[in-house]
Amino acid sequence: MLLRGVGPMPALRSPLIMANGPPPADGPESSVESKSARKRAHQAVQSLAESLLELPDALLDRVPLDSSVRDAVAFGRSLSKGARKRHVRHLANQLGEHDLDTIREALAAIRGESRRETARLHRAERWRDRLIGEGDAVLGELGEAYPGVDRQRVREYLRGILRERERDAPPRQFRALLRYLRELDQTTEADDVPAAPSQ
Repeated sequence: MLLRGVGPMPALRSPLIMANGPPPADGPESSVESKSARKRAHQAVQSLAESLLELPDALLDRVPLDSSVRDAVAFGRSLSKGARKRHVRHLANQLGEHDLDTIREALAAIRGESRRETARLHRAERWRDRLIGEGDAVLGELGEAYPGVDRQRVREYLRGILRERERDAPPRQFRALLRYLRELDQTTEADDVPAAPSQ
């Protein structure tokens, strides 16, 4: 019964709803976040697929993959740019059925070795350039860094480089010195070898 001059009573709210607010709804924002997460995950797998396509065979053999994935990688390398892009998506779908963490760990180990090899090359190049520019003064420093260095052999390389430059001959001794310095570096713990100081 309505009292004269008094409107309808407001509906009572549950004390639980008043205290905690309305329950969350699966609205548009939740759906967008879910789609974004799936998209990022798929892009990460595609990036993994592209990395596999770029690996040379010798390194690919070190990645734990089954024969079907290896065949798909080999086929993808033979494709043109546009077709290869489509194939990456196909390869990513195949990878989704594998242990991606194990594949990523194998790739990380390979990249770490690649960085070490690059560092060794740059170190050898710096020693070579300093030896050519400064001669015996640097040979003493090289001997301290690499106790096993054959100093007489290095001097022969340096004399050969000088003759090549005087005769405008192909730089065979120049390349041979770099090759020797790289071999010397590989026989020494790379982390214990100081980088050649810059000129």
